Amino acid sequence: MANNDYLLKKKHFENRFSTLRNMRTPYEPNWREINVYFGVGTGAWDSPTSTPRAKDPFYNKNINTLPTRYAQNLAASLVATLTPSNMRWFGYTVPDETREEQIYLRWCSEQILSLFNRSGLNSYLYNSFLEAALYGVNPLGIDWSTREKKYSFFPMSIGQFWIGRNDEFLVNQLYHRFGMTVREIADRFGEDKLTSQMKLDLTMDRTETVYTVVHAIEENPRYLPAFENGYNKRYISVYYIDDANVDGFLEWKTTSKFPWNVSTWGIDAETPYCPGIGFYALGDVKSLQTYEEDLAVASAKMINPPVKGSTSLKTKEKDIGAGGITYTDDPAAFTPLFQVQYDINTALQNIQRILERLYELFYNNVFYALMNKTKTMSATEAAGINTEKMTLLGAVVERLQSTLLGPLLENAFLLAWENGALEDESHKMPDTLRGKTLEVTYHSLMAQTQSLTDLRLVDDWLQRISILSAINPNAARKPDIMGLAEYYAKKYDIDLSFVVSDEVLAEQDRAAAAAAAEERAAQQAAMNIQNIEGMASAAKDFAVANEKNPNVQEILGV
Repeated sequence: MANNDYLLKKKHFENRFSTLRNMRTPYEPNWREINVYFGVGTGAWDSPTSTPRAKDPFYNKNINTLPTRYAQNLAASLVATLTPSNMRWFGYTVPDETREEQIYLRWCSEQILSLFNRSGLNSYLYNSFLEAALYGVNPLGIDWSTREKKYSFFPMSIGQFWIGRNDEFLVNQLYHRFGMTVREIADRFGEDKLTSQMKLDLTMDRTETVYTVVHAIEENPRYLPAFENGYNKRYISVYYIDDANVDGFLEWKTTSKFPWNVSTWGIDAETPYCPGIGFYALGDVKSLQTYEEDLAVASAKMINPPVKGSTSLKTKEKDIGAGGITYTDDPAAFTPLFQVQYDINTALQNIQRILERLYELFYNNVFYALMNKTKTMSATEAAGINTEKMTLLGAVVERLQSTLLGPLLENAFLLAWENGALEDESHKMPDTLRGKTLEVTYHSLMAQTQSLTDLRLVDDWLQRISILSAINPNAARKPDIMGLAEYYAKKYDIDLSFVVSDEVLAEQDRAAAAAAAEERAAQQAAMNIQNIEGMASAAKDFAVANEKNPNVQEILGV
């Protein structure tokens, strides 16, 4: 690229950052409210170099914290049913997959699952699911730790990032602002990248001075896949100081991978952001806290109401505690200043109605039904519940898979392969696999519940075939039994070491046919020998009989 290329100028990225900031601004007021009412432990709004503003503590705004618990239950349930650490919840496949490729890719998925567990993926996914549900969007970064030989994950909270997307509604730009000390900047990017002020800070031992750094990554508009090299890769990644008076980059490079996997709860036609459940729940949670506060105030006034008394009591000793006695000649003594007329039962009913709405809004009722099917329930009833609940969760699950889990698993495979974690002495990538398009499959409890719907349709069809076969036996020839056996094994994610391959079955058929042919030949030979022996015996008997027959002897002239 020429030196006057706009992609090599910091100004281009500053302008882009300004555009992304403006795009995010309309969402920020609601995000801040969601953060106050739901998002305990989330949200990062302040500049890395500014003194954090005093914030209203979460518990000062919320009397009833059940809505926050409902949001946390949703995140925990998604982890338990979508990405459980105790089962291989994902896999890889390629078009026209051979058996050798299947076995290798299954082993790869087992290796990657082990790396995920070592790297603590599920704790990061919990945070990502929680923030995506509340705010509508959350990015999770992934890289490889060469020293520890496992994945490194980089979570972010709402307020820390700005995103953009392409014409296909896929996030392809992310700007992230964070703080780094002078020492950290020098160690990572080199002292030659420091400004004169930073160098002075180092000289004066002010190594903990913090500067705001921006990391920007966006799609390279001039990327040519056929001519990939150090300057021609799919994405441009830059680091620079967030100061208009500081020119140049701390780092400028191109990269093949977009390291951020951005989960979105939905799609907005105009921006890459979208409303999460928190947007829709704000009205209810505000009403809930108002009801709870009013109920608390009313209860306190009913139990310990403000009172009025004569001025003569002002200087006398008073005991208004439980069982206390106040001596006075005033017949009015103490009387309530006013009567509290508050319908507590109606308030409690309204609180319960709001909680029920929030419980359903965060899908807690759905996950409760999925995880608490009674042991006495029939398989048909259980399948019916799964189908009904999956209908409600289907769009959510598919969105999380397409925006977060799918890209995450693709990046995980590439990182593990590039760092030698997907080959050993016993497992090598088949040559036929190279150049094929890798696809992700899902095998978690929730994914299996969705995919097994197809199997129920097959089961119903086979039952109908059985009924038709009683009328016309030729109907039983319609199903491809061996093909169905392969289909069931794939849908149930059965280890292929337990499934006999078509080649082995064909060889077994050939061996069985050869053995049957040999047996038939041996039987035929034995029958031939038996026939020959029978004929010889008959001839001998005939000869002996002729010798004793006088008519034969007369004819022969003996």
